[in-house]
Amino acid sequence: MLDLPLSDECERFKQIIKNSGLYTVAENSMLEHDRVAISESVERFYPETDTFHMLFGEMTITLDDALQILRLPDHGTAVKYSYTKLCSWEKLYDLTKKCFGWDDATSKIEFGGYAAYRTRQSNMGHLMTMFKGTLKKEKEGTLTDDQVNYADTAYLLCVLGCVIFPNASSNRVDANLLQLLHSLNKVHEYSWGTTCHAFLMEELRKASRRGTSQIAGNVSLLQASRRGIPENVEWQKDNPRGTKYVFDDNRSRTKEQQLVRMREVLDSMQSSYVFFDPYKGYRDSGHIAGRSNLTLYFGPLWLPT
Repeated sequence: MLDLPLSDECERFKQIIKNSGLYTVAENSMLEHDRVAISESVERFYPETDTFHMLFGEMTITLDDALQILRLPDHGTAVKYSYTKLCSWEKLYDLTKKCFGWDDATSKIEFGGYAAYRTRQSNMGHLMTMFKGTLKKEKEGTLTDDQVNYADTAYLLCVLGCVIFPNASSNRVDANLLQLLHSLNKVHEYSWGTTCHAFLMEELRKASRRGTSQIAGNVSLLQASRRGIPENVEWQKDNPRGTKYVFDDNRSRTKEQQLVRMREVLDSMQSSYVFFDPYKGYRDSGHIAGRSNLTLYFGPLWLPT
C-alpha cells in the first residue's frame, strides 16, 4: 500500500475511500510483524476447536479484536451473500470492464489468457501503476468520474489483498473479489471484520498442519504485546491498537532463542495473568466506543450438540 499513497490522489478519490469504511485500515495496513509471536501462535493452534491451547486453558481471537486492532467493522452484510469464490471467465471479464474499463483483450492479457495457464489473479503493483496519480490528472484537466471510480476500485482491491485476504504470494490479489467492489457505494455495508477473522482462522487451520512453513491471512491479529516491545511514540488512544507497538527486530539472528524463551513464558502463565476483556479500561474511560458487556466463561470450548 506504500506504493499508492493517498497524498498523491485527488479529493474525489479520497472521499470514496473514506466512505468505503476501509480508510483507517488502509492507512494502517503496513504493520510490522512479530514473527516469533506468530510462530508460537501457530504452534498452539488446534484446528478442531479454533483455539490456542495454553497450560491454563484455551484462548481465541474474537471479532472485537478485529475491530480494536485493525478498525474493521464487526457488523453489516455478510460477504458470502455477494461473493462467488470462482466466477466464470465471462462474468470476470464483465466485472473488469465495469470496474476498470478494460476490454476483453486487456483482461485476457492481465489474467494470462494467451498463455498455457490462466489465473484469476491480478498483480497489485501493476494495478497501482495503472491507476495511481489522480491528483496529477485532475490538475491536467483529464480526469473523469469514471477514471476516479476505476482508481478507487483498484485501490480497494489492493486493500482487500493486503488486509482482509492476504495470501502467501504477497503481491497478487484474487480478481474474484471485484464482485464486492462493483458498487462502490455499498462497500461500507459489509462486515469486513467478520470476513477478515474467518479468513485468518481458515488459514490457521492450514498452517497448523505438519510441514507447513507459511501462513496467509492478517497475522496482525496474532500479535500480543509483551514486555520489551517499544511503543509507538505517535500512537494515540483513539488509533487502532495494532499501531501501538513497534516490532523492529524481525531480522534478528536470535529468533530461535526468542521462540524458546516465549514458549517458556507462555507455559508459566496462569489465567490470572490474562486480560479476558483487554479493552474494558479504554471503554470505561471513553477512549473507544462502548459495547454490550461480554459474558466471560472459563472452561473448555465445545459444541453443546
